[in-house]
Amino acid sequence: MREALLEILGNYLSAKTGPFKGNPLANFIRNDASLAIRTKAAIGPNYEIQGSAGQGNWAEIPWICIFDKQITTSAQKGYYIVYLFRSDMSGVYLSLNMGWTQFWKKYKPTAVAQRSISGTAGVCKGLLRSSLSDLSYEPISLLTNRDLGIGYELGHICGKFYSRSNVPVDNILVDDLRNLVGVYRELKGLLKRKDITSLLGDWEAGEAQYKEAEDSRYQSEVERAKPQRMASTPQEKPEYTEERGRKKWKTNPGIAKACIINSSYECQVNPTHQTFTSKVTNENYVEAHHLIPMEFQDKFAWSLDVAANIIPICPNCHRLLHHATQAEQSELVQMLFGKRKAELTEAGISLSSGELTAFYK
Repeated sequence: MREALLEILGNYLSAKTGPFKGNPLANFIRNDASLAIRTKAAIGPNYEIQGSAGQGNWAEIPWICIFDKQITTSAQKGYYIVYLFRSDMSGVYLSLNMGWTQFWKKYKPTAVAQRSISGTAGVCKGLLRSSLSDLSYEPISLLTNRDLGIGYELGHICGKFYSRSNVPVDNILVDDLRNLVGVYRELKGLLKRKDITSLLGDWEAGEAQYKEAEDSRYQSEVERAKPQRMASTPQEKPEYTEERGRKKWKTNPGIAKACIINSSYECQVNPTHQTFTSKVTNENYVEAHHLIPMEFQDKFAWSLDVAANIIPICPNCHRLLHHATQAEQSELVQMLFGKRKAELTEAGISLSSGELTAFYK
């Protein structure tokens, strides 16, 4: 395996200066390199291995794919393991990746397709529970500005980089590939036969429902909580748990209840916004909204679950912050930020209005 990878890394650029048809190196990538991987790593018949130096012309980024035949046998669709060679042949990535063409066909223009494949890779990373061992979730760089190469980069889920000057011995290459095959199998089990191009949309719909349910639970807790006042100075970050592949930061409903009482149960967007009388508090019903969403706690040194960041707000304005058009949403976020900027600074929370608006996009 090592010799095959070094053969491609060391000779591809010079081979590209000659004719493509019948080129020995192109044939080597299609046949000998693929066979070396199958033989050395003992890849079974359930997997198809294909190598490509291009279709009719030299590819900027040659590749060797390992396909689970039940998922795909084409680099254009599904998801698979692939060796992706950098355009300057400075190294090669072992990558669990997805077919870019399927996203481009379904979601073009290109920018939309790029966001979709990148988001899908993020969902896959969140789903996986395998120990990655020496593998990594870090992004890859193929040194390209072409759409196809960028698609490969954005479609990367996890893998490993080998520089041309430090390609490891066969035993390590085999172990890495087998580890990634294990991750590939896990992802297959998680997705079953789901079309991977639909994964992001399905996940976002489920995430929206999950967030709505979580917020409803939080608002009920706030209504019933005993008020707990807290100093306006910086507070330690709250604890967190891992849920749905991300951190869930603990919130104290008593702090939010104190904020609502301090606001006299009035909406901070407009105090004339009357809703209904709560059967729990016997007061005008308002909700508590974290102006800087708690999901971004990791970006800040001090707690976001503080009075400076909690806005008492009527349900209609609250829905606006979650579901309105970007223009309407941004206008309200900027107004609330103007009211709370000084208090946020006192609590050790520093950010620009642009950074805050970006959190809502």
